[in-house]
Amino acid sequence: MFIEKRFRRLLLTGLLLNLSAASSLFAQQADGAGPLSEMKQLSMRDVFSVGKIIWVVVFLILGYLVIKFVAKIFEVWAEKSSKRRVMLKGIAPIIRLVGWGALTFIIIKGVLRPPGKPSSRFSPP
Repeated sequence: MFIEKRFRRLLLTGLLLNLSAASSLFAQQADGAGPLSEMKQLSMRDVFSVGKIIWVVVFLILGYLVIKFVAKIFEVWAEKSSKRRVMLKGIAPIIRLVGWGALTFIIIKGVLRPPGKPSSRFSPP
């Protein structure tokens, strides 16, 4: 019982501190001197355009075909080699995962190129 009361008191104190910190941050923002005033509002048109969407679709189709081709090569090779069958059959899903991960990275960093530094978005104010 005592622990529950202490925990509730700590929880309420933490919530009140967070609310006071947030209200001071919003007060600074209203004055135009807060850390959020430096951030530029981005619209969806800054990140996406018709040309970028077309390139994303092209990369997805080509990536799908390349990943499928390479995985199929490993599967056929595994069927022909009885000594390496288990190893080669286990490599095919890894190739798919790494391929889709690399394709996602290429699309986000190469095609879409989101504006701003990633470290500035996730760092505390």
